[in-house]
Amino acid sequence: MEVPRKQNARKYALALFSDLDGTLIHYEDQLSDGIRIEPDDGVSGRVNLVYDTLPKTIVPCRVLPTLTKGCGYLSERVVELVDTLRVHGVFVALLTGARSSTLYRRLPLLPVVDAIAWENGGRLMWRADTAYVEDVTWARRLEPWTGPHPWCAADECVVPREQDSPYPSTAVDGSSDEHPDPVAPLWQAASELATAGWMLDTREYYTAFRVDIASSLRSRNVQWERPASSTAATSAVNGVVTEQHMQAATADIRARVTPLGLQTASNLGKLDVFPGCSGKRNVAEYILARTGCTRDQAVAMIDDDNDIELAEWCGSAYLPSVSHEHVRAVIQEHPEWKLSTFSGPLATEEALTAVLERVKQSDAFGISEVHR
Repeated sequence: MEVPRKQNARKYALALFSDLDGTLIHYEDQLSDGIRIEPDDGVSGRVNLVYDTLPKTIVPCRVLPTLTKGCGYLSERVVELVDTLRVHGVFVALLTGARSSTLYRRLPLLPVVDAIAWENGGRLMWRADTAYVEDVTWARRLEPWTGPHPWCAADECVVPREQDSPYPSTAVDGSSDEHPDPVAPLWQAASELATAGWMLDTREYYTAFRVDIASSLRSRNVQWERPASSTAATSAVNGVVTEQHMQAATADIRARVTPLGLQTASNLGKLDVFPGCSGKRNVAEYILARTGCTRDQAVAMIDDDNDIELAEWCGSAYLPSVSHEHVRAVIQEHPEWKLSTFSGPLATEEALTAVLERVKQSDAFGISEVHR
């Protein structure tokens, strides 16, 4: 089954590219003090987030699993809004840095969307009828840096959303840390960094890996060749890792992996490494070309450092939350970006509602977003 060069024949009003963690999905440690979590006794796998307002606001949420961060909460209203946006001609794509196993487990709980890219854009699938189909063309583009793709091309890895186990029959065993081509540039870089003492997370990643910079520096086991002026491998004093440590370490790692055709992105205090042709902005550009939309019609919904390049590339941006102070500083340079006034799931609902109102207003006045 071929992924179409243009996604269907329809014209889309907008193309929405949304992050997941901190954007559509929220975590307990990110919630404000005025929000508490209560079990929903009537529905298994769901909780209510209760806002301390007058009157109190109750937000029913789905509970989503991760390997490392605990449970995430996805508002049922957010799912409804995504459905409504698609009905109104908005192409919706989810872009996430999540590892493959996390994406597989979450898939039955996520909103139905038009495309999903994960591992920082390293893997991409499109919605086709009742299933998602992995884009083999995109996968092949990355193979010179990642080695053979983990899914066979024979059936293009159709993943039925309704089946109990989201693992396709052709999937590589996700429990293994072994990668099919250890001499591929991505895994060569991982091996060199691990040998130098950096603490890596490669578990169930196939087109990326993650460096835990702070934990590595605290361990005092990092051996890193660097200019005398660099402080990247300097042991943290009393276990304290400063922003200067993090920046210097990031610069040193980038200098090591860039000659291999790789790039990096900061993600909540860690550093993701992946092929230079991958990344959220690159996969968004690839997706956009197949929707018939222009960059002015591209909308980013973001919260973190690794989303900034995408937001600056898109025509507009909405931020339900801010996960790093650097993002807050960048917002000052982009007064046109919209920061939600609420927090948690209500902030996501606010952002999606704003996008929906934009589309409805265009429809009401007979304005085509394509020709504005």
